[in-house]
Amino acid sequence: MLPFTRPEEVMVAIPIVLAAAAAARGPSSGTRVTPEIVAPVPRRGTAIWLTLLAAIGLWELIALFSAPREDHPTLSSVADWIMSVHAGRAVMFLLWLTLGAVVAGGGLSEKIR
Repeated sequence: MLPFTRPEEVMVAIPIVLAAAAAARGPSSGTRVTPEIVAPVPRRGTAIWLTLLAAIGLWELIALFSAPREDHPTLSSVADWIMSVHAGRAVMFLLWLTLGAVVAGGGLSEKIR
């Protein structure tokens, strides 16, 4: 598989940069955040997410610098393999929509507490 071309890298980077800028800017000036509105972050949930992200990041780095790719797959190569057929693409799309609905609805954070 060939790496991204420069135009593809730019098109992938644009939404990332915009999202990072929006997140760094914080709430809009009309939004008022008070301590009563913001719930405390549960330490258990934070530790679980940080451990999960660290494990995935470590796996990605090890797989990225190991060869051959068939023996050391990254998440993107596994996703490419799954989505190489229409049924896999449909399942991944439905999982993506479901995850988005759960995260947007706050259901995932409620289950971890």
